[in-house]
Parts: sequence; structure tokens; C-alpha cells
Amino acid sequence: MPRREALRRAAYLLGSAISAPTIDGVLAGCQAPRKPRDGVLPGTGAASRTLSADQREMVLAMGEIILPETDTPGARAAAVDEFIDAMLTDFYPTERRDHFLAGLDRVDARARRAFGNGVTKLSPEQQLELVTTLNRETFQPGNGARAQPQEGEQSFFRTFKELVLVGYYTSEVGATEELRVNPMGPWRADIPYAEVGRAWS
Repeated sequence: MPRREALRRAAYLLGSAISAPTIDGVLAGCQAPRKPRDGVLPGTGAASRTLSADQREMVLAMGEIILPETDTPGARAAAVDEFIDAMLTDFYPTERRDHFLAGLDRVDARARRAFGNGVTKLSPEQQLELVTTLNRETFQPGNGARAQPQEGEQSFFRTFKELVLVGYYTSEVGATEELRVNPMGPWRADIPYAEVGRAWS
């Protein structure tokens, strides 16, 4: 599936517009490769460049609640942590990157207040409760794209969910195992007119 189509579908799933840095990052995959800020290519299993190991595990744990493994792979199998790390490093301006990282810290602190442990140490049931609560608070009626700008955990969770969905549906796993694949045919520079029978507009 073309990245543009995956991006359109992810926007539909979110029920709102996708942020400019996310669009920039995804559409960069439709162009010739550009050199990342530190020379490391994203999606290669390389070490984190922005997220710590704990933050990556937190991203995977919460992402797996949003897109769990069922008869198709989940967010963990799609390595959404690598995608989010690449987006934060290569495409997000410093202010938005810092806002996202502060959001991770706030959600982790909320988990400690509510359950006595950080997100990665919670039971699956506690993780589900936390993410479900964040989702309900963020996407409750009146909090749509045209509502007043959100702050704190709600603003963070909207961005987080956006990145998880876009990262999943533009990954090989998401595009080939979750979605139906309709790849374009091979490129042929010269096709005999008799094969097509007429010109195409």
C-alpha cells in the first residue's frame, strides 16, 4: 500500500487531521532517502537516538494496548518504538519533541500515583485501565479536532496515538498483514499498443 494511502487511512482512524511533522515524516518515505540528523537510518534496528530504553518499552506497552496482537501482529511486532524514535529525532522540532517526552514522563508519574509503579511495571490489566482512561479523557465528545486545544496528558496522548497508528500502518507488518496489499505491477518502459488497445487518459 502506498504511504499516502496508509496516511489517509490513519487519519480516518484518528477521526482528525494528522500533525504536520508526522505527515512530513511519512511522506519522506515517498521521496529519495534523506540523511538523518546523526547519520543513522531509521527502521534498521539501530539503538535509540531520542527515547531511552525505558521509554521505548513504555511506548511498546502502551502501543500494544492500542493495537494488540490478535490474528494479526500488534504494535510491538511492527516496532512502533523505532518509528516514533525516528520521528522524534529526524522530523519533530525541539519544542514538540520535548513536549512528547514530558508527556511520557507525566503518564508514567500518573501510573505511579494510581498503581504504585511505572507503566512498564504494571500488570496487563493495569496498563489497559490506564490507556483506556487516557483514551476516554482525550477523545470524549467535545474534544475533537475543532475543540479547544488540549494540554498535558490529553495533548500528549492524541499525538502518541497518532504516531502509533501511522507507524503501524506504514510498517511492513501493518501494510502486508493487517491491510490488504495491492502492489503496483512491474514497470515496463515500452508496451506494444496492441496489448492495451487504446490510449489512457
